Amino acid sequence: MPLASAKSSQLPADTQSAVGRIHGGDWFWIALAVAVPVAGWLLQVVGTEQVSVLGHSQLRLPAMCYSRSWFGIDCPACGLTRSVIFFVHGQFAQSWAAHRLGWLVLLVIVAQVPYRLLVPWKQRVTQPRWSRYEALVWAGLGILLILNRIWIAFA
Repeated sequence: MPLASAKSSQLPADTQSAVGRIHGGDWFWIALAVAVPVAGWLLQVVGTEQVSVLGHSQLRLPAMCYSRSWFGIDCPACGLTRSVIFFVHGQFAQSWAAHRLGWLVLLVIVAQVPYRLLVPWKQRVTQPRWSRYEALVWAGLGILLILNRIWIAFA
């Protein structure tokens, strides 16, 4: 008997089903949900606009907002990276000042881990309510980002 099949048959049935129910796309979201806070912890904000590697302020990341660099207009996501970095470092006032919704975006991203692990992929595909929930969360977040930018523009 091959070694792999011997090991899989020794796993409890609930463990086998838990591993088998995670779809390939779910692993992407789980990895992203882990990578975002880790990256936030490994980065720092230098001045008011620049992001660099933690402890190496000379290693600055390039500006990522093409809307700002090409057109001089802030997009709805401008400041989210800095906001997440501040939030992960426990600097909540600076996080709020960089972008009011940074904490919410981070929460939605990190919440992907339990969501993707606990709600099986087949259940999300076969039961339309799960895809509606996902669409509502992402659409709602997008609308909030746009409304936040409008608020800032007219405030």
